[in-house]
Amino acid sequence: MRYETIPYSKQKAKNRREKLSVLEQKIKKYTAKCDEQPNQEKVSELEILQTEYERQYEYIAQGAIIRSRINWYEHGEKSKFFLNLENYEKKKKQYYKIILRKASLITVTGDLIKEVNSLRYCFIWKGNDENKRAALIDDIEDGGLKMLDIQSMIRIQRVMVLKRFTNKDNNSSWKITLNYFLSQECLDAWSMLRQRSILSYKDIVHQVIWNNKNITVQKISLFEKHLLSKGIVTISDLIPDNGIFLKGVKVLHANLSPIQHFKLMSVVDAIPRDWRRVIRQSAQHLPSHTK
Repeated sequence: MRYETIPYSKQKAKNRREKLSVLEQKIKKYTAKCDEQPNQEKVSELEILQTEYERQYEYIAQGAIIRSRINWYEHGEKSKFFLNLENYEKKKKQYYKIILRKASLITVTGDLIKEVNSLRYCFIWKGNDENKRAALIDDIEDGGLKMLDIQSMIRIQRVMVLKRFTNKDNNSSWKITLNYFLSQECLDAWSMLRQRSILSYKDIVHQVIWNNKNITVQKISLFEKHLLSKGIVTISDLIPDNGIFLKGVKVLHANLSPIQHFKLMSVVDAIPRDWRRVIRQSAQHLPSHTK
């Protein structure tokens, strides 16, 4: 009976693979449409397609597990490898969620990324890592396997979301709802992209004062709207050519109240000591209007 059902099973598996291929193309098509001109109808249709794709893939995975268990029962312990392999295939659907749902990359959790990476690298090494993962991501000519760097791919998508969101020429309606998803992950990805060593005098004086993670009071970054409205934005706005704090042109012409002046003094105190030392010792001082 088993051999009589093999042709039927093969044909059914072929039809299911073809259906998955069609669903993948439709998902990509509707994802592009939602990016260009999103509306409720397109989003709903995309969700239906994604649900159907997952359901079809679940059928394939369940069938593979059943076949593996049959082999296990028939041939003994040596077939455990096949069972583990099919369990891996079942869980791999999480990987497809990341690949196909680019629109939801900003909400992918760190735990899911770790799980996907664990599945990928455990399959390669059959256990603990035997080499640095970064080496496997390298190009083949450099000794790597040219594997996808899932974490970097997600960070790139998050940064691109921010760039499109801040583009004033892009008036798409999706911006109305994006505020809901504009989470810490996007901002962290942008911050990581912008990270670099701040060593020179020029680097320091061009640092924006407000919401700067390096200029903090009790580990909290600063923001004073009334001082920002006076044009005090960067450290260079606080110093003149001689490098003395609070003697810059913008500060002297800001008509600050005693309270505002006191707050500005606290801003100066919050500037890292190393930065203030570089400013005092530097023979080069940029005027406050320098950009």
